[in-house]
Amino acid sequence: MDVLVIGAGVIGTVYGAHLADAGHRVAMLRHGPRTDQIAELGLIAVDQTNSTERTVRAAVMLVDDAGGAAYDLVLVAVWATNHDHLDDALRSLRGEPVVLHLGNRLDPTTDRTSPVGTAVWGFPGIGGTLRDGRVEYVRIAQQPTTLSRGGGPRVDAFEAAITAHGFAVAHTDDIAGWLPTTRCSSPRWPARSAAAATTPWPCQETVRG
Repeated sequence: MDVLVIGAGVIGTVYGAHLADAGHRVAMLRHGPRTDQIAELGLIAVDQTNSTERTVRAAVMLVDDAGGAAYDLVLVAVWATNHDHLDDALRSLRGEPVVLHLGNRLDPTTDRTSPVGTAVWGFPGIGGTLRDGRVEYVRIAQQPTTLSRGGGPRVDAFEAAITAHGFAVAHTDDIAGWLPTTRCSSPRWPARSAAAATTPWPCQETVRG
């Protein structure tokens, strides 16, 4: 697949690196000094879930315009507090991409869906930190990467790319109801030891209202 990643933090780096490692052609939308760093170093994702670190490195293309090419899958890894440039990028997309919103905390029942293509919603199953150009992360045992069921073959290909590296994936028929209840997997939390990764995180309690 041709994949565009919007958002170059923990989530975009980890999932983008694994998509590229699986053989997909990955581009990242240029935005700020972090993407300049990616242009120099590539994507570096270091899995610290187990006692032995595992590193995935991937060279990706940096693009200035989301509409410069047609993409099969667009991965939106931007949190709700940082949506300044997102709307323009989504409006400029070409073709009929699947736009996978992963972890941006928006309500899929609102009007903020993709103006081009098909919007699919999910939530990441990792926590980590960005340090010296690389992301160090853990896979959270109690919170698998969660996807709306029935996303189609492109989302299936995304799932295959991450499960090949040990990521657990869950599916839900009610992503609109599920997303507001979760308080887990903030990408700003530091990665922790393998033992800590299997113990409950403070975010595990479901919060409603």
